Amino acid sequence: TITEKAIEWLDNRDADKPFFIYFATVAVHHPIMPSDRMRGTSGVGAYGDFIHDLDFSVGQLMNALKVRGLDENTIIIFSSDNGGDIPGNRPESPESQAVALGFKPNGELRADKHTIYNGGFQVPMIVRWPGQVSEQTASNATVSTVDVFPTLAALLGEPLNEDQMDGRSFSSVLK
Repeated sequence: TITEKAIEWLDNRDADKPFFIYFATVAVHHPIMPSDRMRGTSGVGAYGDFIHDLDFSVGQLMNALKVRGLDENTIIIFSSDNGGDIPGNRPESPESQAVALGFKPNGELRADKHTIYNGGFQVPMIVRWPGQVSEQTASNATVSTVDVFPTLAALLGEPLNEDQMDGRSFSSVLK
């Protein structure tokens, strides 16, 4: 539903103005309820299937941008607010079942979102910005989602009072 609403919003916006969409899906939070379309597709149970739902939704949104001719002039930032949840004290949970089947929600990082370890807060941030960010490049720069607002403001040439905001621009990392 949220994907459909975002695409509907794209169709109803003022096409002469820039836009910003904050697309925060419920996947992969509880309740873990993959769609019928994705159920059984991951090989690691309901949690993996729900991640497939997230991938599908993002793909639908990216396709909608392409069909509308917006994909080449749109910055897409994909990230998470924390590492994956691995409830070790609940072996029946979908996350624990996925881990038992070999899934590594936090890669090789230690622990999960409820801890002080890297698995709790070190997450990927994927940026797609055609003509500005080279495809298949990587950076080890430390940035945070709190840095997104000042980064977008810097890219748009909008001055900000640094005493009244959190975060710092990472526009130099992107370029």
